[in-house]
Amino acid sequence: MHDKAEGSALPRTNDGRRGVRFSYRTDIYSLVFLIALAAASTVPFFYAAGGHLPQAHDLRIHWVRMIAFDEVLRSGVLYPRWLSSLNYGLGAATTSFYAPGIYYLMSVSHWVTGNWTSAIELGVVSAAVASAVAFYGYARQLMPSLGATIATALYLLLPYRMIDLYHRGALAELLGFVWMPLVLLSFSLSLRRASALNLVMGGVAFGALVLTHPPTAYVFALTLAIIAVVIAIRSRSWRPLVIVFVFGIMGGALSAFYSLPAFLELSYVKQEITATFEARAGDLKDLITGGPFEQMLAAIAFTGLVLSLACYFFSSKAWVSEKSVRDDSIGWLIVSVALVGAMAPFSRMLLRPLPGFNITGFLWRWLAIQVISVAILAGLAFQAAWRSDRRRVVLLAVLTGTVL
Repeated sequence: MHDKAEGSALPRTNDGRRGVRFSYRTDIYSLVFLIALAAASTVPFFYAAGGHLPQAHDLRIHWVRMIAFDEVLRSGVLYPRWLSSLNYGLGAATTSFYAPGIYYLMSVSHWVTGNWTSAIELGVVSAAVASAVAFYGYARQLMPSLGATIATALYLLLPYRMIDLYHRGALAELLGFVWMPLVLLSFSLSLRRASALNLVMGGVAFGALVLTHPPTAYVFALTLAIIAVVIAIRSRSWRPLVIVFVFGIMGGALSAFYSLPAFLELSYVKQEITATFEARAGDLKDLITGGPFEQMLAAIAFTGLVLSLACYFFSSKAWVSEKSVRDDSIGWLIVSVALVGAMAPFSRMLLRPLPGFNITGFLWRWLAIQVISVAILAGLAFQAAWRSDRRRVVLLAVLTGTVL
């Protein structure tokens, strides 16, 4: 297939959606570049402390947990719910409630490397590479390789994801960036052909997200529902909603060995100590009036919204006239606006009914979704500008560079 044909539309499928032609040579070059970018944006973290593992916030917590989890796993317990070496040897039911996905990954990495510091490095770099490949696969369902490459690069480099690693050491949330685009890829493929393979891939990926980071899984489920509703309304079809429902049922069933006992045993947990924590709920009002870290998150929320609106505006109708692409772009624009609203103070009441969730620091988890929406809309905008008016590419580059 000649490169000049890359990006032209395939024939319509039964639901009226088209695919995007692939140019294998161009896609291979793009993937090699993105894999290198994923590694280059991640590896410096491990050398930022003079050869020692940096003391990022969550990393200190994960360090003791993953060692304790691995000890029980190696003893033959397939799902370690009681980590006996924690709490000064008295043990703790940590992974009965905290999702165990990241600790399975760390145990596999430790089995490969034989060293815990190297295990974290291997796990984090592998997650970054997998995130790049998965997101590129999803983006290529919507746009040619140029836009998909730019979108994926932004998915890797946007501030919130970098903060997760370099400031917070949020290993579980970082791993979640692998599963979200896999669910979206499965959703996009299932809209064109609802094969058993596509549905199973989506269900497994969603189940893995629940096992990795339930707060992100919750906000992502709401996001996927919004995208599905937009496409269902515009296509006048129930198919998108049925696909999302199948993903939810399948993912819920696969993750039930963790989530169901955690839900049923909540009444046995004593959480009086958490009432003494001096922590903010994380809505926009708290972020704006908080410290430097909170204010940085608020700035990310607002600049991400501005960039999303600008990118949607710069997506010329000449490129995004294809109905399926337009549907997705409208859906992600609505998500970009809605997620900032979901960080408003009134949204706290929507989270209180969630069993076992502390709303502290929860509301700004929507910024993980903003990474996806900004990346997709920016990729479409760059692709549109490159085809119609390349002077807009410079303006988009300036806007995007300001956010980065």
